[in-house]
Amino acid sequence: MYITRTIAEQVSDKMVEPILRKRKSITDEMAKRAYDEAIKTFPKDLLDFYKRHISYFNSTRNVVLRNGTQELYVELSEKLPCEYGSWKCHVNVGSDIVHKLSKMDISSRSIKNEYVKTRDSIISTLLSLKTSKRVQEQYPEAYEYIKEYEEKKVTTLSLPIDSITATINKYK
Repeated sequence: MYITRTIAEQVSDKMVEPILRKRKSITDEMAKRAYDEAIKTFPKDLLDFYKRHISYFNSTRNVVLRNGTQELYVELSEKLPCEYGSWKCHVNVGSDIVHKLSKMDISSRSIKNEYVKTRDSIISTLLSLKTSKRVQEQYPEAYEYIKEYEEKKVTTLSLPIDSITATINKYK
């Protein structure tokens, strides 16, 4: 069986899934810590009112944690009240919080870069090997994922042929 680009991309996505899970765990932890720190800066009565009448407030999932000249932008999983006309909430926090979250952000970015490089390398390796037989001989880790495509005996297209034809005919 010949390896197409689509198959190479799908196999690569499955192989680098642990890298994505690690990055997601770091970004989730970062968002949780940022939310916990940001929520501390709001008065309790304002938060109670916000929870009861959320439709009367502007809210956002973006927060900028500040400490003097240091700023760190974090996307949250939960909403916070924000200023009118603003799409992000600015919060002053301690330098230790910004420092810890900055380290997590740097780690997340480096994992993302590693993910992109690894994914692209796997794709190019699979395309250069060309056949599942050569993958089995030279890259057995990837062959574990290619087996399922051999059993199907069908190459997955990105769009069905009927859909492609309908799109082309629509503009004739």
